[in-house]
Amino acid sequence: MRCLLVDDEPGIREGLAALLRLRGHEVHTAEDVAGAMGLARAHEFDIVLTDWRLPDGTAEPLYREANAPIVVISGHPEEVVLSPRVLAVMAKPLMPARLFEIVNRCARPVTSASTAATLTTRDLPCDVRMVVDAALAILDVADCELTDDGHFVTLHAHGVLPRHRESLIALGGDLRWTGATAESGALELRWLRDGRPDAGMTTVAADGAWPARGAFAVDFHGSTLGVEAMTVCAERAMVLREGGDDVVFLNVPEAFLRSLEERGLASLLPARRPIGPHLSDELSELWA
Repeated sequence: MRCLLVDDEPGIREGLAALLRLRGHEVHTAEDVAGAMGLARAHEFDIVLTDWRLPDGTAEPLYREANAPIVVISGHPEEVVLSPRVLAVMAKPLMPARLFEIVNRCARPVTSASTAATLTTRDLPCDVRMVVDAALAILDVADCELTDDGHFVTLHAHGVLPRHRESLIALGGDLRWTGATAESGALELRWLRDGRPDAGMTTVAADGAWPARGAFAVDFHGSTLGVEAMTVCAERAMVLREGGDDVVFLNVPEAFLRSLEERGLASLLPARRPIGPHLSDELSELWA
């Protein structure tokens, strides 16, 4: 899920953001109303988590700007102005487990296909579609199921040979190997749906506002930009990369790739990286 988190206390803001990212959510943060309003205009969010008292006023303007359910977190819950948009009001100190229950209620429903024979990936963004297709080619005749919750794409497979494991690991994402025997096993392999290499990386639309500096991904999925405009994006990304910023392009249309090669600009695109996320063994419980 894409979350907007607003709080002027850095410890609360960054701590909650880290916990949400560990659970696979994309998190954008702001410290005041103005910053939150700018993000709400530039992006679509699935949920907004906000303090009530902020340095430049209360969070009430977000009720009008953010087209998403809102959870207000406040040390003064009695002050909060209620609205149909407000999903819950939570008092500080916050109980993270309760917050995550509310966040999970806003998650998009899962869709699935039952076997590799009937599985289709055509509705996925092209970066993750290519890596899923590569995994299916490696698995060949294994019994497979694909689930797509709008944030993660997870491949479930049974009858997997141990020799397949290293090839699957090389595709990136998170691999959980279960029920293994000497001959075969079962696995779950999960990737970020939009193809980002890192779950904590900010994503912007190709035709939207870009951060001035830092690490971020530019997503071309669904973009209506023409080749000339995309070339401008590539040149802009090159300037940022030369300045030390980490810019990743996601879901670049094939026609644009050909155009860059013809113009000698293919080197402007960052090298494709394995798609994230990458959970440690200690965090395996976050699959749930």
